Amino acid sequence: MGSQSKQREAYLTSRVPAALCPACGCVLDAATGTALHAPRPSDFGICCQCRIIFVFDSQRKPRPMTPDDWAEIAGSARLLAEIQELRGILASNPPPPRFW
Repeated sequence: MGSQSKQREAYLTSRVPAALCPACGCVLDAATGTALHAPRPSDFGICCQCRIIFVFDSQRKPRPMTPDDWAEIAGSARLLAEIQELRGILASNPPPPRFW
């Protein structure tokens, strides 16, 4: 194993206040991410149903992206890589069924 072995990525799932996705209306009440903390205001998220990128507001509810949010993502290689990785994971898993 040694230095050649890959480290396993840690994920944390946290409950967030139930709110609707700003794009598809899916109820979002949990968030899973690579950060070892619950989502904070201004953190980015991706809807598990429609795959839209959103931002957590001051109450940790999803809000639509603004031009400034898009500029922040575009200017950060780290954020771009994380979003691409998460979208890849979501793409390999079908969205959960909608019950409404």
